[in-house]
Amino acid sequence: MLKSLCLIFLLVGCTHTKVPTKTYSNPDWQEPYFNPKFTRINIFSTANAIANEEAKKVGKNYYKAGGPAVLSSYLTILKSQYKNNLLLINSGQFTQPFKNRRYLPHAKQMKQFYHYLDYDAVGLTLENFFIVFDDQFKQYRNNNIPLVNSNLLQLANGNKKSDIYPWKIKTIDNINVGIINVTTNESKKVLPHLYKGLLVQDPVYSLLKIKKRLAKKNVNIIILLTNFETKCEHPENFQKKFFNVSSQYQLICPADDALHSFLKRLPQNIVALIVNQGTRIITGFFNQTPIVQLPNNNTFISGIELFVDKKSKKINLELSSIKPFVKLCHSFFTDTQDCFLNSVLGKNGHSRPNIPYTLSKAKFLGTEIIPDKNISNILKDK
Repeated sequence: MLKSLCLIFLLVGCTHTKVPTKTYSNPDWQEPYFNPKFTRINIFSTANAIANEEAKKVGKNYYKAGGPAVLSSYLTILKSQYKNNLLLINSGQFTQPFKNRRYLPHAKQMKQFYHYLDYDAVGLTLENFFIVFDDQFKQYRNNNIPLVNSNLLQLANGNKKSDIYPWKIKTIDNINVGIINVTTNESKKVLPHLYKGLLVQDPVYSLLKIKKRLAKKNVNIIILLTNFETKCEHPENFQKKFFNVSSQYQLICPADDALHSFLKRLPQNIVALIVNQGTRIITGFFNQTPIVQLPNNNTFISGIELFVDKKSKKINLELSSIKPFVKLCHSFFTDTQDCFLNSVLGKNGHSRPNIPYTLSKAKFLGTEIIPDKNISNILKDK
């Protein structure tokens, strides 16, 4: 009897609390599905690429996620794996305050940083508009940063600044993908003195106007960048969502929600994808349109995989999908193979005493994450 009790005690003492694994990570590379009838387009988006890393002590180690140097490592892996089938976007805010300058970063640093990361499009919001064209930072102009905005107009000349693109087009295997970005009027309400002579056109009107122009340029697919405040929720978090099951994953939104009000005004299927900048992750559909939202802190990347018929140039709903979000981990918790804190912390947010918080090397698509040392030189505050 005593031996039996000892055995039971030993077994119970050796067990660990089960935790989810790979919640926000994709460490392994799998050869993608290939069909010669379709062009595969991989769209990945980030938000506020310049934001600093976040860190928290967990057990005896420090959890870290995000930051420009680690982001650069993830983007390099994406470019290596997807090559010419990759479309890379930064949505929303693209600057961070620098030392002794409340909002205005050093133009030269921003120019070098975004040129180095080589985005296909960088969304420009009203909040960042005055930074780009402040008189102290004229060197921003002709900067080769693919800044996109489609609904900001300067009343002095009735035109957009030549430095900002009203749209961007990228051609992938004869499929023309257009990128449009519309911003909201919220910053103008908070800081009206900064936006004198600047008109924020109605985003739906601007979208319809630009779409007509892109149709004349034989654009087949449109991606829309937005920055609406929203309380919309998604019905579930992590499962890969194929476009043909969009009815099962509709966003749940309050009636007066700004994003929801905008979506209701859009003609159905006018765009292939909406990327919204917000404060948390959201993934789901509005009717048949996929929508993803990233928090504005540079800790996640989102991915969409489109399969486009080469003849009809229409999206195949059965093959195309929203990918699970990936957190920009510096290291993995060994037990969970990601750096998602909710997987390893208790309900009160504190460390669980029966979980060993050992760290291992983070991987993405089969490649180890190594922070890019060049980034610190580029962003050095001089």
